[in-house]
Amino acid sequence: MPLHAYVNPSHPWARDTSVTLDELIEQPLLLPGRTDPTRTVLDAAVIAARLRYQRHTEVPWEQMRHALAAGRRGVAIGTELPRFDTRPLLVLDTDGAPVQLPIHACWSPDHYAAAALEQLATRLGTFAEQVVRPEAEAI
Repeated sequence: MPLHAYVNPSHPWARDTSVTLDELIEQPLLLPGRTDPTRTVLDAAVIAARLRYQRHTEVPWEQMRHALAAGRRGVAIGTELPRFDTRPLLVLDTDGAPVQLPIHACWSPDHYAAAALEQLATRLGTFAEQVVRPEAEAI
């Protein structure tokens, strides 16, 4: 899942499709909590780029981050679809590649719901192939 920065429609970036880490860290950021996988991936990308956040607030709920971004309180970071009319920008690392959160599905083949879990994983994979990946490649 690619990471996105969500901004208010009046933000200077609202018409852009992507933002680089070095641009992003200059903004007041609305970040997930430190134990959130999205935050872990973003922190690793920021550290790899030898950058540091300038200003940030931890907001553990993605809906709240979107609401705050819509209210011009900062730039929200997340992986969900946009809410509250926010505009998503793909977050790019220093090489210009999307910063992505890997998603894995696994279960015991002996699990009583193995067939249902396989169907769910297949549907999620289809969603990623048809919706998420094309969006990430459209930069």
